[in-house]
Amino acid sequence: MTPEHQPNLFDTPLPSIRFPLRLGHAEIDASTTRSILTKTTGFMSEFDYSLNPYGGCSYGCSYCYAAFFVRDDQKREDWGKWVLVK
Repeated sequence: MTPEHQPNLFDTPLPSIRFPLRLGHAEIDASTTRSILTKTTGFMSEFDYSLNPYGGCSYGCSYCYAAFFVRDDQKREDWGKWVLVK
């Protein structure tokens, strides 16, 4: 195939996904957002942006530190049972 005949992801409509959906024991939901890029500050200031396409987790490892950064107490308690796609 020549490069001009290669399939292009952006030319093909993506299938519609209905949220929320379940994957194993985790519920996956979607939210609207202005951007998945966040301007970095503090100890990460040598980088311009960080990529943050989702929140939550479907694993819920007992040693994970990320659950402590969740502001909602119920979401923190249910860590490993939800994912929020931006």
